[in-house]
This record gives sequence, C-alpha cells and structure tokens, in this order.
Amino acid sequence: MAAEMYEVLNGRFRRSKCNTCLLKKYFKPDIIIPLFDKITPTYESNFGMCSFTAFAEPVQSCVVVGLTAADPEVYDTFASVFDAVIKDYHKMNPKREIFHPPSYFGGVADLECSTLDPNGEFIMATRVQINRNYPGYPFCSNLTPENRSEVEGKSKDALCSLTGDLEGTYYSIGSLSQDLRDDLAREHLLFDNSEQILEMNGVFRDWPNYRGMFVSHNKNLVAWVNGEDNLQLITAQRGGNLGEAYRQMVKVVKILETKLSFVKDDRLGHLTFCPSNVGTGLHATAHMNLPHLSSRKNFGAICEKLNLKAKDLQIIPMEGAGHLYAISNKRTAGLTEIEAVNEMISGVQELIRLEVEAAEGKDSTTSKCSVT
Repeated sequence: MAAEMYEVLNGRFRRSKCNTCLLKKYFKPDIIIPLFDKITPTYESNFGMCSFTAFAEPVQSCVVVGLTAADPEVYDTFASVFDAVIKDYHKMNPKREIFHPPSYFGGVADLECSTLDPNGEFIMATRVQINRNYPGYPFCSNLTPENRSEVEGKSKDALCSLTGDLEGTYYSIGSLSQDLRDDLAREHLLFDNSEQILEMNGVFRDWPNYRGMFVSHNKNLVAWVNGEDNLQLITAQRGGNLGEAYRQMVKVVKILETKLSFVKDDRLGHLTFCPSNVGTGLHATAHMNLPHLSSRKNFGAICEKLNLKAKDLQIIPMEGAGHLYAISNKRTAGLTEIEAVNEMISGVQELIRLEVEAAEGKDSTTSKCSVT
C-alpha cells in the first residue's frame, strides 16, 4: 500500500512541469515509503498531512519547500525527509548532523550596521519578525476551535501586559476599523487570510474567530495571533533604521519569554509550521526600491547567492515608493539571531551597491555573488 501511494504521488511530481519544491528533490523511495506507515505519537499526524502543499493545485508553482509541520513531533517522526529539506533550504552541510546553536540576540552594538540607508534612497521601511508556538498543541493547520481560543487567550494576556513604548491595544480581527485596516495594509502589517497556500492547509479554518492583532500605540510593534504560527511578532520602522526595529524586538522577546513558554527542540531550535522558519524563527526585512537591479533576469539568483529571499510587494504599493521588494534573510537555522540579522545586513548593502551600478549601466557582478 505504501509503495503504491509513493508511485501515485511520484507520478504527479514527474508530470508537473512547474513544481520545483524541495520535497520533490528528496522524494526518493528509500526516504519516503517508510513514512507512510508512521504517525506522530501524541497528535497522530501522518505524512500526508505534512506534504499536502506539494501536490495541491493550483499553487504548485509557488511552493518553495513542499513540507509543512502538522505538529511539533513531525520533525522527529518524519526526520529523514524534514532534515534533508531543512539542510538544503538553510544551506547546511548535508553530510553532517543538524546543529542549531544556542540563542544569542546580542544587541544593536553587535549589528554590522544599524542604519542601512542613511540618505533614504533605497529603503522605505525595515522590520524584524519572529514566529513562535506554544507547547501542548498541534500546529496551526490542526488546531481545534478550543485550541485556538486557548492560544488567543494566553497571547492576549501576555501582550496586553506590555508597558512603556510597547504598550498597545489588542483587536479581534473582526473588530478592526476600516481606517486601521487600511493603515496596516499600507505598511504591509495587516493580518488577513489572503495567502492561498496557508488557506489550503487549513491555517485559516474558523476565520476570523480566535484571531487577533496587537498594535502598540506608536505602531512600531504588531503581533498576529493564530496565523501561520501561534504568535508572530513584528517590529517596524520607517526608512532604514533596522537597529531600532531590532532593539525593540529583542526587548519584547525577552519580556514575553518570562510570561510564555515556546516550543523548542535541542537539534532544531524553535519549531514552526514551515521548516523555512525553524531555528531562530527570525526574519529581518527591508522594503527596497531596486528598479534597475530587480528588472534583470538574474535578480533572484543574486539574492539566493547572498542568502536573501525577495518578495514582490507591488500589490500594495507604499506611498512614495516605486516597485518594492521585501528583502529578508533566507536562513533562520544553523546560526544565531544576531548572525541571521547581520547576514541580511551584508546582503542588503551589496544589493544597494549593485543597484547603483545597474543604474549607471554597469554589469551586476559582485565579489560576494558571481552571478551573471
């Protein structure tokens, strides 16, 4: 039965011309067939619940990983394929055991650069995001309404206890005013249910019930509750002031760690719904206007070489911006929090240099990235 199931799914991979997700690369009989007979001990999740995205139509062409975690235990139960995908995505040595170092945030003084774009020419906004989950629950796609209600309750209590420059208001998603909704959308901070891949995975089941947003009074801290992960924290700043966004994130994480417990694994660090976020669960992002460089065919390859990922934000342009891309660190595992942010800083600085050269008509080549 397991062998037959493998052949059916592998056939779908072979027939799909657009599917380039990482799961396809490791969808080998010796790795996959043994997994069909396994379930996780507590939540009874099977491999099909984790690989659904890779075979779902019509989203195959935009799936990068092809695996999602139905619960925290899948990372052990189905380790043969999750480990392979994690090593590949986060650029770890495939022949070595996965090692994620102890958490180390450092501080603003440890950043390679705290202001990425002093003259305000290329960066419209910067942000830092961290994803976390609570122990005792499956992950978002398999939460019951009771689970979601409990998660929202403990999140709301912790967030509403924040004081000083972190103090703010908790809103149920259904109660957001249109003005606030529009304001958050312009800043790319609105929590909504528009992402098709997450919807197909069941992440938005029961929407908008048990979902909420915390917004600080200065709007520099936003938290999403019961989205892709139980808690998604975002600190944001206008312009290239990444140092301030990072300072705020370190501050809020350290406070919340005294009030909440998070799922963490000795090998992998923090566990998340998508393997692309395990480890630190941290992404530092710059919303960048790169009209010349981004128009080149090798733009994606340049970002990949610099350990960056680029997301087109043109759907909701920010006021005064051209064609925006969200440029973030790709790797979150195998390095500390401060190392992940510094990797993003180094990459963004290189993109700025390349944009200047591209505007002058020069070839987009770099010592860090010999992509032509």
